[in-house]
Amino acid sequence: MKIIYGGVDNMNLSNAKQRFRNLIQERKRKPLTTMLYDLWRLFYSDKSLPYHYFLKFLYRPHITAIGNYLSMKQETEIMNKSRQDTPDIIDKVASNKLFFHFYARKSEVPVPSLIGWNLQDDYFKFNHGEISPLSPKQFEEQIKKTITTGMKVFYKPVSGMGGAGCGRITEENIDGLDFSDMIDSDFIFETEVSQHKSINQIYDKSLNTIRFITFYDREQDEFMLLAALMRFGAKSQRVDNISKGGLFVPIHQEKGILKKYGYTHLHYSGDQREFHPDSGFRFKNFKIPFYREARQLIENNISLFPGVLLGWDIGIAPHGPVLLELNSLPGLMGADIGYGGLKSHPQFNLIQNYLTKS
Repeated sequence: MKIIYGGVDNMNLSNAKQRFRNLIQERKRKPLTTMLYDLWRLFYSDKSLPYHYFLKFLYRPHITAIGNYLSMKQETEIMNKSRQDTPDIIDKVASNKLFFHFYARKSEVPVPSLIGWNLQDDYFKFNHGEISPLSPKQFEEQIKKTITTGMKVFYKPVSGMGGAGCGRITEENIDGLDFSDMIDSDFIFETEVSQHKSINQIYDKSLNTIRFITFYDREQDEFMLLAALMRFGAKSQRVDNISKGGLFVPIHQEKGILKKYGYTHLHYSGDQREFHPDSGFRFKNFKIPFYREARQLIENNISLFPGVLLGWDIGIAPHGPVLLELNSLPGLMGADIGYGGLKSHPQFNLIQNYLTKS
């Protein structure tokens, strides 16, 4: 099985080489004898090759509790059993953004306003529950009409991940777009969610979302928030995906404040940063607006999305949280790195008990 981290396959050869280069270039790393001892301990305890020692930067001197981190073998076990026990309908809803929008909207979950979509060369307008077919030219006029009201439009592939294929339509760029160019793919068009002004202090060029990762055992009716990470765009990117140059910052789950360090993607050396690289804003103790309400949104709707392991992408608007996307079987690597090992989670025994069930 492959492990997904921030929309990128971590087990391919390219990423393995990048990790090795990171290790060689790392100025601060444990002595060779310590690393060899660590590797032996991990191999002995898990009975598998400890790839995660390099993937999760466990060779860095400040990481001493190496046993708190999930091995690739353990991540695979969690993913496989979660996939097996997650209802098919949840996989379908999570993997299709159009299905997700209608499912959430029907259940009165706050989601962005839907303008329309295209299924290759068939375009559709959505307005107050009414669906109308349009030509590409008519659809373009509809988008322009939306923009003249002061709103911005965000489009994304109906099926996709990692920020690939996403874009933003504004008064400045709409005349350069040709909607007929989109007929080879399927896209969904939504009004862009306005971001809370306090979050704009950190980075204002993208909607910076919270990725909540939840675990839910339906048989035992046991629910836990496994991790919460806030993702930020960087380098003038319009999306907050770390594979596009952004970074993520772990959140103190009870206080709703950012922790000290943010982390970049492995292709950017997996750096720890105390400040946002563009704004210079210090992450530590930043209080996330409407954090409690965002958590409550998940707890109120877990019965609608009863997946075992889910990633909830939530934006914070001036009026409160908005559910943007749902991800079935989200990658755990970023959370494992950010929290110093997910096995240190006070409720991790729920996952251990779940894995031992037949």
